[in-house]
Amino acid sequence: MVSFGLATFLCLSIGRVSAGYGRYSCSTNGFCLNAKLAWMTQEMWSAIVPTALLVHSLWQGHQLCLDQLRIPLDAEGR
Repeated sequence: MVSFGLATFLCLSIGRVSAGYGRYSCSTNGFCLNAKLAWMTQEMWSAIVPTALLVHSLWQGHQLCLDQLRIPLDAEGR
């Protein structure tokens, strides 16, 4: 992961590659994507992954109580 970050940094700072985003993007960087579609594809995983994990665990026969589904607010889980 660090190597990809370093390669990206070098390409953006030394090379002639630009990473346009939002209103600063242009069609020369590649394909353009509708902003609403891009936002939906970015955010849909926050609903799909927990739902899929819950369905999978129930499919495997695990019984879940409500305490396992909530996020603990402190270290003691109160």
